[in-house]
Amino acid sequence: MKAVLFVGHGSRLASGNEEVIHFIENMIPALDERFLVETCFLEFAAPNISKGIDNCVKRGATEVIVIPIILLHAGHSKLHIPAEIEDGKTKYPEVKFTYGQTIGVHHDVLTILTDRLEEAGFDTTSEHSETAILLIGRGGSDADANSDIYKISRLLWEKLHVKWVETAFMGVTDPHVDEGIERCIRLGAKK
Repeated sequence: MKAVLFVGHGSRLASGNEEVIHFIENMIPALDERFLVETCFLEFAAPNISKGIDNCVKRGATEVIVIPIILLHAGHSKLHIPAEIEDGKTKYPEVKFTYGQTIGVHHDVLTILTDRLEEAGFDTTSEHSETAILLIGRGGSDADANSDIYKISRLLWEKLHVKWVETAFMGVTDPHVDEGIERCIRLGAKK
């Protein structure tokens, strides 16, 4: 029996964790009905990955397919989740584990971004010659993940009719949000 174990990051805010659970509940009808489906979190919420694996095995899984619900491949997906899977293999040597990939730089990410812009009242089909969009990533110590945010920014720029799409981060790496806003203004953005 196969189980799909979705791994959300986890949030200190219950509403963020509820969004992950709701997202997965909405995906269940699209999955093979023979799959067991479990949800767990990296941090800040329960169950953790180890408990998620336990839940899959207790429900009869002989194979656990671990799917990270994380945008970019970085520390959590490169180190923490694989370490938990290795622990699961040690604890359950008779169970097969398969590890999926993060969402990554994908055209659907651009669709989500343009949808969010439209929800905010931004006309994504019109020319905006004096407008800058500042795409803000979480930021981290993983250079690949940080560069992927820049790639998404560039692809968004290619899709829209704005003068600039700039990139900034909430923390850990530069440029920070205030520096990103300042750069947009210095480049000449009026909006």
